[in-house]
Amino acid sequence: FSLALMFGMGFALPAMADCDDPQNQVEMNQCAFAAFETADAELNTVYQQLIGRIDERYVASLRAAQRAWVPFRDAQCDFESMGWEGGSGRPMIQSGCLRRVTEERTLLLRALLTCDPETSEGDIECPPKP
Repeated sequence: FSLALMFGMGFALPAMADCDDPQNQVEMNQCAFAAFETADAELNTVYQQLIGRIDERYVASLRAAQRAWVPFRDAQCDFESMGWEGGSGRPMIQSGCLRRVTEERTLLLRALLTCDPETSEGDIECPPKP
């Protein structure tokens, strides 16, 4: 009954913001989170491609590294946004950090995906192909 009453009184989730021109902090927070979600989707795509590229013997190691990276990312962004604790802008700062750190991880995985272990002499060690 109380849920029906709330919905009947006009309580609803805010609509998604126009991220080309956010008008308030709630919209800026939504847009920052949406940008993180986009970055996270790209990371997942590259991660899945890398799993398909490397030798099966190394997939478990990659999965373990990714599982360890997620809590690191979250802790790093919690730390970076601490100065905003209690403020309405903290979600935006935290989401911005999550996006940035996720994009950095995507760059690393993409480099692993595209390098050639037979010719690589760069900054990154290429995983063995199957």
